[in-house]
Amino acid sequence: MTENERIRIVRESKNLTLEQFSNKIGVSRPAMSNIETGRRGVTDQMRRSICREFNVNEEWLRDGVGQMERKAFDLRDLLERNHATQLEIDLVQAYFELDTATRETVMDALKQMFASMRGEETPERFGMTREQYHVELDRQLDDEEKAEENSSVSGRPASGSAGA
Repeated sequence: MTENERIRIVRESKNLTLEQFSNKIGVSRPAMSNIETGRRGVTDQMRRSICREFNVNEEWLRDGVGQMERKAFDLRDLLERNHATQLEIDLVQAYFELDTATRETVMDALKQMFASMRGEETPERFGMTREQYHVELDRQLDDEEKAEENSSVSGRPASGSAGA
């Protein structure tokens, strides 16, 4: 059985028409018809869309190996596969025992930490709230636009730009 035939099996198992199925993955009905009949190949993007939208096991879709449906997400399985330490398991458990507001605070702190580790600028790094940071960015953009306008009127490059 080909991948194209397995796509038809997915569609039929979900009791969808060709049009309904193609709409869900963002292709035209004629394109989907050509795929199911084997006149057109399956792109990686289309394969990922089908797997995501219909909970299909990619290995089954591509090669016919395993079960059609993916098993549900299992946190315990993820922790085992990634060889989580007991401390990591305890941290995950403790996080989910927090109230919603505290979890949001923890997530904000983690986002800041990860952004900082990647060298990204964050408002908190400058002692600002997100709103203050965006106001400051808008002001800087306005200043840059004004400088460019002035340089084009005067014929001189704006200060700080290449060639200055």
